[in-house]
Amino acid sequence: MQRERNRPSPEALLRQVQAEEREANQGKLKIFLGYASGVGKSHRMLDEGRRRRMRGQDVVVAAIQPTLSAEVRELLDGLEVLPPRKNMGPSVMDLDAILRRRPGVCIIDGLAYDNPPGSRHAKRWQDVDEILNAGISVLTSLNLQYIEEHRQQVTQITGKVVSTAVPVAFIHKADEIEIVDAPAEMPSGDAVSPDRAASQHQKLQALREIALLLAADVVDRQLETYLEREGLQSKWGTQERILVCITPRSDASRIIRSGERNANRFHGELHVVYVRQPELSQADQQALDRNLQFARDAGAQIHVLEGEDPIDAIVDFARSRGITQIFIGHSQRENWKSRWFGDPVDQLIRSAKGIDIQVFPHTDSRS
Repeated sequence: MQRERNRPSPEALLRQVQAEEREANQGKLKIFLGYASGVGKSHRMLDEGRRRRMRGQDVVVAAIQPTLSAEVRELLDGLEVLPPRKNMGPSVMDLDAILRRRPGVCIIDGLAYDNPPGSRHAKRWQDVDEILNAGISVLTSLNLQYIEEHRQQVTQITGKVVSTAVPVAFIHKADEIEIVDAPAEMPSGDAVSPDRAASQHQKLQALREIALLLAADVVDRQLETYLEREGLQSKWGTQERILVCITPRSDASRIIRSGERNANRFHGELHVVYVRQPELSQADQQALDRNLQFARDAGAQIHVLEGEDPIDAIVDFARSRGITQIFIGHSQRENWKSRWFGDPVDQLIRSAKGIDIQVFPHTDSRS
């Protein structure tokens, strides 16, 4: 009876066989991911290609960026380069030539290219997918802003709009993802002001967080693939329960977005709470409605709390739901209430012992 209970189902055995076949026949995909321009993705990728060639692997370069630094050109000189497709432009790699050549490793610089009309695939990442299916491993580079599901989010941070994109589902196929975590190139010329430098640092930190969470997702899926291949069952439990507190006077989109990323990263739950306030102005009600809609779009569980003391209401709710992290906004401007009764964030930290508190500054839109 015990053996019967432990015997895998036919569906599980089929998944195991399919995973083993993919492992045996599929090329390996490694992505060099940059979260800003000028971090050195091409150099890092070509340097790995050089080292693999020195170890005896058959390495070719199938696509390279048109503008290269002297250091990158030096690395490129030591590698075999396949010419682009004839009469299709310098950035269009020759997919058929790659498949005929069948190298062990193919270097493709710039994953987020669109192919011209008449190509077998509309997107370069689709070319790469075919190359991987042919059993050829690929080293490729990509900037965070070109990932479809993160494109709008990165645009909000950087202000830069891009037209081409790669779906995150393809990124999740990667066997390895390496974040090229180097300082981005700063504008040349006049010295950068302290305010501008601080703003640039804040943007890079936000981009770095997105990149790290994406890389962690890839690692999670690698583990799931390994367990599937070995015929083992993964038992994910909810480890994190994140609570985002919103008010009518805050722009909560940034806090909710961060809570969503963390909840997704840890296979957790995302809750958003609002402690009801009487007699809201029209502007406050509109701001609250926007925040609640953003929470719905993020897939959060929304709760409206009642209570004379908002901090007590939040802490009681957090205790009852087993919340592990509380995200809250905090205005830097002091008013008479905080001087007389104490800062609400300080009150929350004192009351919510055992729960991590994440404070997001400068979210209050009005005094």
